[in-house]
Amino acid sequence: GTAGDVLTSPPRRVAGGDSEVFTGFKIAKAVVGAGSFALPLACKNQGAAGGIITIAVAGVLASMTMKSLMKSKDEVERRTGEAGLSYVDLSRQVLGDGGANFVFAMTLASSLGVCTAYLAFIGSTMSLLASQDGTWVHDLFPGASSDAFQLASIAVVAPITWLKSFRFLSFTSR
Repeated sequence: GTAGDVLTSPPRRVAGGDSEVFTGFKIAKAVVGAGSFALPLACKNQGAAGGIITIAVAGVLASMTMKSLMKSKDEVERRTGEAGLSYVDLSRQVLGDGGANFVFAMTLASSLGVCTAYLAFIGSTMSLLASQDGTWVHDLFPGASSDAFQLASIAVVAPITWLKSFRFLSFTSR
């Protein structure tokens, strides 16, 4: 496996799943979605050239990390005969229970951080719109606070997280 292999060999597809390439795009979309909140401040602090270089380096490092994880997962699955390992499962095989617990804790912390960032973004954006005359948000919720919009967002999103199947929401991922 060289970098050229990725471009010349057809992408693998897991039974009933997406190809490696499409999965990579989905992961990148998820990571960039949350990380993009910090881009304006990063570019402001580093300048245009520094921001572009940092984004490019971060992209290369992220790509290398994803490739390394995929190779590690493939190797562990080949050696153990297990299929469909999660990050935690992979960590348990390679680093033991302590490593698996650490990966689980960091994944949980990252997920909570991303969710918090999205709620804060929604709240601040909506409260800004609520404070500006001429917007429909101001007409419906004049002067509503960021906290109020965050709570309203939780009230909408929390029930969605309790669904047993997300099939009827699949149209949002296309």
